[in-house]
Amino acid sequence: MAGLKTLLGLYPKTIAYEQKRKQLSEEFNALNEYETSDELARFKELDQYLKSEEFVSEKRELLNLRYKGSDEYLKEKEFQQLSKDSSMKLFFKTASSDTLKLYQRMTGSDKLAKFQELQEFVKSEEFFSAKRKAAVEKKPFKNTEEYKKSVELKLFEKDPEIKTYFKFSKSKDLQNYNAINASNKLTQYEELKEYVKTTYFLEKKKYLSLSPKTRWKQSEPYARLQEFENLSKSEKIVWYKKFKDHKKFDWFRTWQLTFDDEFDTGKIDKNKWLTKYFWGEEILKDSYSVSAEKHFVTDGNNLEFNKSALRIITRKENASGKMWHDEFGFIPKEFDYTSGLINSGSSFRQRYGLFEAKIRFSNNPDVLNAFWMVGDKKLPHIDIAKADSKVRMGIQSENGTSHYKTLGLKRFVEDFHIFSIEWSPEKIVWKINGLEASTVKLDLPQQEMYVAFSSGVYKDLVQSLPSAFEVDWIKCYKE
Repeated sequence: MAGLKTLLGLYPKTIAYEQKRKQLSEEFNALNEYETSDELARFKELDQYLKSEEFVSEKRELLNLRYKGSDEYLKEKEFQQLSKDSSMKLFFKTASSDTLKLYQRMTGSDKLAKFQELQEFVKSEEFFSAKRKAAVEKKPFKNTEEYKKSVELKLFEKDPEIKTYFKFSKSKDLQNYNAINASNKLTQYEELKEYVKTTYFLEKKKYLSLSPKTRWKQSEPYARLQEFENLSKSEKIVWYKKFKDHKKFDWFRTWQLTFDDEFDTGKIDKNKWLTKYFWGEEILKDSYSVSAEKHFVTDGNNLEFNKSALRIITRKENASGKMWHDEFGFIPKEFDYTSGLINSGSSFRQRYGLFEAKIRFSNNPDVLNAFWMVGDKKLPHIDIAKADSKVRMGIQSENGTSHYKTLGLKRFVEDFHIFSIEWSPEKIVWKINGLEASTVKLDLPQQEMYVAFSSGVYKDLVQSLPSAFEVDWIKCYKE
């Protein structure tokens, strides 16, 4: 289709081509800006997480969790077993009994001490000696202090508290109570009892007792999954995923801007442009013309600006200046015409890349307008586009051969068009408003070149002056 359109001269309208490229540029810039957004960063983070072994492991663990077999279950079971243990039951029964309270009260009491003192006394030699003495002396033993103490002992022995104390002291209940107290069993029981009352335990038990599906839906990994799925439906995410690698942005991914000028300041940017031939600046510090030119190249006097466009004006006027002659060098000359040029010889040179400008040729077949490239020598020379009565695109090689494509002039004076070349080591492709117009693969230049715009007179009796060659902008890119 492109070949047929080229053959028929059906180049896209400039305004439509620029609008389309502007829209693509804005969309591509929006994609690049969105690349750094928090939303996309979060989406990528979640995407990476959901593809990780960590997520798979967490999900598997959550779905396989059961209360039975968990630490909480084992601790609760241990507590229940201790609660049902007969020795523990007896311990708590004993601990709460009045008998234990009596035993603990009696232990170390004066009453018990007195009883034990009387017991020891009636077993003593002193008691039996007194009893024998009373018998020898045939005196009543009942009248002795020793006897009174034995009677007091018998009263103690009938005392319910004393009887209970000694009975309990020999009981299995007390033995069990003391054994539990001496072990860590009671401590373990008390710790477990407190633990199974804690909010942590109760919530953990409740959580682990949930169905796997319910537990999964309450989990943090599931919340991240839901967040990812919601982000996946976001208009910006959908748009980004659809277009981030789209081939319609290949142009923007391929080319990097290296030099440009919008000509929108109303004056020439002297950091970018010379307003005379490069060698006039380097050697003469003055302007000159070459022998084939009928016009004098003024140092910026023939440059104007109109509506953010540079206009190179060719006039019918007399001027004195210098001319380069291949045999005699620089010689004085009187000129009947003046014109101008700009070039980037001192600021920008590049080998290979994309070079384009939006230009409109003057409607004057007697004046040559040119958008061209050259190095330090006259040849090789690339004409990106030049026009007088015809529009020509091509190269003049170092060995003098030339390869050109010729088009009619009319449409290119009625409106601005974007002329460009894509220059690689293998070929140069000329395009007009993005549509391929010509390709050359032979005798290609392989050195750095600078860009230039010029207008001028190359024959006598030129009519319809002044005329203007207009340049809206220029952009250069490297791959």
